[in-house]
Amino acid sequence: MEIKKLKDEDFLDDLFVEDDFPETVHMDSEEFRYNRELLNDDWFGLFEDDEMIGIACICLKSPTEAKIESFEIKENYQDNGYGTKLMKYIIQYYNFVDKIYLDCLYSDLDRFYKRFGFEIYSNDVTKKMVLNIG
Repeated sequence: MEIKKLKDEDFLDDLFVEDDFPETVHMDSEEFRYNRELLNDDWFGLFEDDEMIGIACICLKSPTEAKIESFEIKENYQDNGYGTKLMKYIIQYYNFVDKIYLDCLYSDLDRFYKRFGFEIYSNDVTKKMVLNIG
């Protein structure tokens, strides 16, 4: 298993297949490059035997705050610890911020995020969660 920061050319390859990650916003390499520069976001891929099985997008909102915009593991790889490995990597990678935010769209996923210390701070249409690091 390997986690790597994705680059523009990764969105040209067959690594990123829409059907594999239905919840993730899909874009071509030009859109990816434009959004990355505009939003200051990082994309990470989780690979098993050269197959991307997980993806995450994190946007640095300020020098002290980041937001997980997208976090997804391929359906047939879920419940095998891959999401835990990717989340731990992200938290460690962004250990310089004070807070990491995310929106939890599915009520059954809040338990997953709570295992890492995320707490619900708003419960409107989606559960808004925060992890206080600093």
